[in-house]
Amino acid sequence: MIKVILYFAFGIAVLQYTARTILFLTSKPKHGQDEIALINAMKSNHWNFGGFKRSYWNFYFGGGLIAILFGLFEISILLLLLIIPPGSLYIIKPLIAIVIVSNILHGIICIRYFFLLPVLFDIIIAVLLIIAFVHI
Repeated sequence: MIKVILYFAFGIAVLQYTARTILFLTSKPKHGQDEIALINAMKSNHWNFGGFKRSYWNFYFGGGLIAILFGLFEISILLLLLIIPPGSLYIIKPLIAIVIVSNILHGIICIRYFFLLPVLFDIIIAVLLIIAFVHI
């Protein structure tokens, strides 16, 4: 039963972060000239940050890439949980707890600064991992 739950958590995480990656890397402005002007301003103004010339666009785009990397990290951990023999899962219970907490915190940040859809994925993954955690 635990492996089935972990498979579902893995599949949902793959779906979440594949969609996020595709949407982030292919998105185009859709909210009119004000949005385009904002993006152009973010790209065109550069300052010295920590010895490097950076724009706000660099921080925006880099932050998006870090979010994608976070997803790849989570997917990798969930994949590792799937290949561990069922009798050995108790050893990595702390790792499952870390993934649960990171999903909850990710959901809080998303609801505060972004939008609801990623939060739904985070809640589902966290609930599935809590169920697996309790049954290990």
